[in-house]
Amino acid sequence: MDWDMAILGQPWERYRRYMAEVRQEFKHIPEFIWCAARPGFLSKTLEEKAIFSTSQYHKKLESKARENIAREIKILDGQVTTTSKLMAHAIIFLNANSKKLLLGGLAAGVGLCLFLTCRR
Repeated sequence: MDWDMAILGQPWERYRRYMAEVRQEFKHIPEFIWCAARPGFLSKTLEEKAIFSTSQYHKKLESKARENIAREIKILDGQVTTTSKLMAHAIIFLNANSKKLLLGGLAAGVGLCLFLTCRR
C-alpha cells in the first residue's frame, strides 16, 4: 500500500498535479461539496500514527506527505464560504445512501445559499 500512497510525499509541484488529477477524477462532485469532503478524508489520514507502514517509506516520505496534506487542506478550506461548507456537510450527511436525498439536498442547499445571499 505504501507505493500507492507515495504520491503524497512527493515534491509540492508533483503533489499539485496529483491534486488536479484527483479533482478531475471526481469532477462530477460540485466544488463546494468537494471542498468540504476532501479535507475530512485528508484529516483522517493526518490523524493516523503513520501514513506509511514500512520504515523505508516512512523515513523518506512521511514528513513531506504530512506537509503536502496539510497544505492541501488549507487550500481547500480557503476556496468556499462557511455557508457553503455547512450546506455541503449537511448534504453529505443526508446523502448517506440515497441519491434522491442528494438531489433534494442540493436543491435545498442552493435555495438556502440564494436566500442567505439575497438577505445581505
